[in-house]
Amino acid sequence: MADAGEEENRLRRKAMTANPDYIEAIQESVHTAPYPELIGMKIAALEFDSCCIELELGKRHMQPFGIVHGGVLATLIDTATFWAAFGRFRNELRSPFFIASVGTFAVPVNPG
Repeated sequence: MADAGEEENRLRRKAMTANPDYIEAIQESVHTAPYPELIGMKIAALEFDSCCIELELGKRHMQPFGIVHGGVLATLIDTATFWAAFGRFRNELRSPFFIASVGTFAVPVNPG
């Protein structure tokens, strides 16, 4: 049996489910924004506390050694975390914010 805190969290998440029309409007605004359009990034799925980004890798995403540029990976992480967190903020707090992160690229990402 779930404790009271778990049940409260479940009910809160259920109550905070976004309107599908709102999600679609966000996805469209991101898809047509200059930078996401430039690199070919799309929000494939967006829910409360969850965001899935799609990117079809191409030559434009590679660094000179033929592996994906770290900036592309950082962009995907930054975008997914921003939109996953976006629903947690009240309307008046939805001004631009950033998420500080430090990453270590241990294994190169290759196309395919």
